[in-house]
Amino acid sequence: MIRAVEGRLANVRGHPPEDLEYQGSSAKLRDVWVALRASVRAVLEQVTLADVARGELPAHVEELTREADAWVRR
Repeated sequence: MIRAVEGRLANVRGHPPEDLEYQGSSAKLRDVWVALRASVRAVLEQVTLADVARGELPAHVEELTREADAWVRR
């Protein structure tokens, strides 16, 4: 559902991360963007509106919210 509203997840300057190329010491940055997208998918594609309405989230999502650092705004 999120994709229907927002489009692609984790675009970088309007491009999907797999299309990016970085040189030298930043070469692994593309992998960071791909990992970010996979992490966002792991949450958004596995939580339904029904889950939220019931007040029940998948265990792996609940686990992420138990980390104190998750609640710190940066």
